[in-house]
Amino acid sequence: WLASSSLFPLSCIHTSTSLQKSKKWEKKNWVVYPPQLPGEPRRPAEIYHCRREIKYSKDKMWYLAKLIQGMSIDQALAQLAFNDKKGAKVIREVLLEAQEMAVRNHNVEFKSNLHI
Repeated sequence: WLASSSLFPLSCIHTSTSLQKSKKWEKKNWVVYPPQLPGEPRRPAEIYHCRREIKYSKDKMWYLAKLIQGMSIDQALAQLAFNDKKGAKVIREVLLEAQEMAVRNHNVEFKSNLHI
């Protein structure tokens, strides 16, 4: 029997702190660059996407990130499909989310025209 709520203050609820986290990574999607000068090479589009609070070691995730670094999104998805680690499945889901978000929200014409 819990007589008072003073035993369990509202600040101990874990979800309240996670909702107030900084979203610096997503804010990079709103950076506006100045116009390019004539003759400069065209700047590639940048799209940032992340998933927070994954229950997996960041050290184990680092090896998978290095595996797909510099690949096109199709190559990265193919490499992750053949990897049986839990982190590979998580990264694959995040890449598919990012691919869908790029086409839907950021006017990317071809979903396979993305690089990691």
